[in-house]
Amino acid sequence: MRLWLIAAVLLALAFGGWRLWEADQAARQAAMTQAVAEAVAGTRHSVLAEVDGWDVTLRGTFDTVAEADAVRARVAAVPDVALIVDAADVLPRGDPYVAELRRTDEGVAITGMVTDLATRDALAGLFGEPVSLEQRGGAPEGWDAALLAASEMLPSLEHGVIRMQGASVSVSGRVPGPEDRARLARLLADLPEGFSGTQNVELADDGRPISLTAAFDGTRVTLTGKVPQEVLQLLTDDARALGDVTGTLAPSRLAYDAALWPAIGRVGLEMLALLEEGALAVAGNVVNVSGLATAEAALRLDELRRSLPSDAVARLSLEVAPLVGPELE
Repeated sequence: MRLWLIAAVLLALAFGGWRLWEADQAARQAAMTQAVAEAVAGTRHSVLAEVDGWDVTLRGTFDTVAEADAVRARVAAVPDVALIVDAADVLPRGDPYVAELRRTDEGVAITGMVTDLATRDALAGLFGEPVSLEQRGGAPEGWDAALLAASEMLPSLEHGVIRMQGASVSVSGRVPGPEDRARLARLLADLPEGFSGTQNVELADDGRPISLTAAFDGTRVTLTGKVPQEVLQLLTDDARALGDVTGTLAPSRLAYDAALWPAIGRVGLEMLALLEEGALAVAGNVVNVSGLATAEAALRLDELRRSLPSDAVARLSLEVAPLVGPELE
């Protein structure tokens, strides 16, 4: 009986000790797991640590060798870690870290390096065509955000290139007008913190408003001004119907009101053709016609005025030539 009692006591002590040991192991395991999670936190590409007993397996992708070495050292310093299995990859380093965004008549081409492949896919979806960006490590902080910001500059370029190297962004090429150059300046000023940008672009259009002037001496027309490039040849051909054409009519690449042009210029030149001599000036939606006209031409000019686009305003300043005929002699 006494032996049985002693055995029961010993068994209870052993069971209690085992429970205490088990609780201690669980607490150490939990502490180690938490410490390992903290050791891998903050990696650029969210490397994961799998804990199995006292062993740790690292999975995912390290940005650089330096990041991998630092994480391994932190995990190795965690108490109770027995073994580290490194199954993670390390990205090739971009040195220097570069990208180029180019716009030509054929479309958009983006090449270079990217931190996250999701950014590459976003750019491909944005422009509707594949981009040649390779994932590399060692990018400046905020690189992908700067790359996306640079892509927003492409619509302002008629053609040109945006080059990124390290934390520098440069834009060169040609833009339609001053507003596009100002937009580039705003986007460069809003690059992520740490990035700086410069631009060296030429203007396809100087920003002067669309206008047309023509002077007619009865045999020759002198054209000046700036008209939508799509209608420049048409208006020049209309002017040739009046006589020899001189002067310079510049093309405008600015957006224009298709309800006004080319009709306002063509009717204006038709009005000028009715004069013995005179001048035409078109600015905005206003048509000014002045000069010497016969009484018959003056009536016809009034009819033409009513054929102008509805938004146009015509102002006539005419000197009507006196009738000359046998009855007046």
